[in-house]
Amino acid sequence: MDWIYPPACSGCDIPGVRYCPTCQNNMVLLNSKLCQQCGQPLFSSTHNVCASCQENPPSFNQIRSLAIYDGSIRNAILKMKFKQDFGISEYLGEKLAHLFSQLNWTIDMIIPVPLSIKRQKERGFNQSFRLSIPIALHTGIPIISSALTRNINTQSQAELPKEDRQINVLNAFSSDSKIVKDKSVLIVDDIATTSSTINACSVALIKKGAKDVFGITVARAVL
Repeated sequence: MDWIYPPACSGCDIPGVRYCPTCQNNMVLLNSKLCQQCGQPLFSSTHNVCASCQENPPSFNQIRSLAIYDGSIRNAILKMKFKQDFGISEYLGEKLAHLFSQLNWTIDMIIPVPLSIKRQKERGFNQSFRLSIPIALHTGIPIISSALTRNINTQSQAELPKEDRQINVLNAFSSDSKIVKDKSVLIVDDIATTSSTINACSVALIKKGAKDVFGITVARAVL
């Protein structure tokens, strides 16, 4: 497919590659000291858990992200979401699969963060589902999209200030106890900013009996 329709780098538009070596090298990978729960970088803290998670403990066990949401990785995610760049979703999903292989998590099922029916129809696809595919292929863990549904067509989190994001997704999701009871779940999303979306998913899953909830994202916005 790339031979018939030559790609352009999703980070800088240079022709001939999905994501060029320069943009790959410019990714700021999150492999330094991180909050043990939400995965936020701890640049100057002496604690293992960030102030936000200490003040408001999340429902999920842990979140880990590949890189800081900036520069070329930001461009790539925007093209994936809004310009249907499926080539970059495969590339980034492969990177997530590699990141997952380094984590000591026991997972029974993969659940992409669901879109509302309206948003799914507008966009034509769910980017979180596409990111989940390489993880499932590498691990053999099934993707169970029906385990979690979005009940409310919420406003885009990117459009909201930090203090409004948790309210925006409050009670936005529901789960099925027949599927998730006593299961360990991996939630996949493109970006984590305040972790409100993954936390709202976790609340819905744990309410229906999920044992553990972990999250993995391509990028993390540094607050």
